Amino acid sequence: MIPDEIELIVNHALSTNENLRVAIKVGLAFHSLKARIISDFLSRLKSEVAAALGGQWTVGVESDEWLGLWIQKKTWPELKSIGVGSENTVGRNIYFWVTKLEGYECVAGNALLDVDEALKSELDELVGRGSSDKDNAWWRYSPRHRNWDSEEALLALAAPDATDYWKHHLIQIAEIVARLVPA
Repeated sequence: MIPDEIELIVNHALSTNENLRVAIKVGLAFHSLKARIISDFLSRLKSEVAAALGGQWTVGVESDEWLGLWIQKKTWPELKSIGVGSENTVGRNIYFWVTKLEGYECVAGNALLDVDEALKSELDELVGRGSSDKDNAWWRYSPRHRNWDSEEALLALAAPDATDYWKHHLIQIAEIVARLVPA
């Protein structure tokens, strides 16, 4: 919010005792409101992604230790997943990821490739340049809303068509991974 907007809201809140009561109640409920918007969004996204990917995939939502949605092929070992979310529970620094899938074989043409290198290369080319680290073959901050706790992002996540962008990216990533790692 810009300072002029804040000043307008504060002046309105202080103009009457009733306005002040409402403003205080809204302020006290804001964390719950934000959590509900994000939770409802993730629930809708989970349903849509699960329906689009079909029965070979498991889709889940996390909000206790981190915040986001994960996708896992049922044939993958535990902790191998694709997803979107944040390493914190407040919705800051939202990114898409693919965990490392070492131990899988990836064949391109007649060559046997390192699956994590092949995934990163393919995802860089088709989804957007990302990074890799000790746990992830590829990850990239969301170019749409890097933080889900801003006014703009919360309004967007509450919209009826909010899941379209996120679902498109998750399914695109899942299809790339499934093509390179058919297991």
